[in-house]
Amino acid sequence: PEATLIQAAVIGTSSSKNETEEHSAEFILAPRRQEDKAINTWRHCLKIYAPSSWENPFSSSNRRIVKTLDFVRHVLTDDITVVKLDIEGAEFDILDAVQDWRNVQYLVIEYSLTRRRAMQPFRNHLNKLNQLGFDIEFDFQNTTLFQQPAWSAHTD
Repeated sequence: PEATLIQAAVIGTSSSKNETEEHSAEFILAPRRQEDKAINTWRHCLKIYAPSSWENPFSSSNRRIVKTLDFVRHVLTDDITVVKLDIEGAEFDILDAVQDWRNVQYLVIEYSLTRRRAMQPFRNHLNKLNQLGFDIEFDFQNTTLFQQPAWSAHTD
């Protein structure tokens, strides 16, 4: 089988109806923390998803303007059968934007509960995906963490 890797900054859906219009967003590479023993590749995201702890200060060397793609219009095409999302806090927006996963048979999501800690929206997304026919598996599925009102296992 043929595979195509699309590595891009994605947004749930753009407000523009112009299919050819390009969009951009500010991308942040968070500064390394003193307590980090190694460089963390997960400490980056679009600015709109950055935790408030990243706000002060950012040097211009840690910011980039990047092109964004509308996930529904430009990434989720009919020939896509496998989707893996590692989108650092943007999971809600993508899951809310997609009403039809078309021909996707396998959906793998690294869901960031350290940025949006409420568990009910997470459970709602799982229910929606299950209703669409996806089998659901996740690390803490059979633990008390899943029943709590907010994620408490790790903070950013």
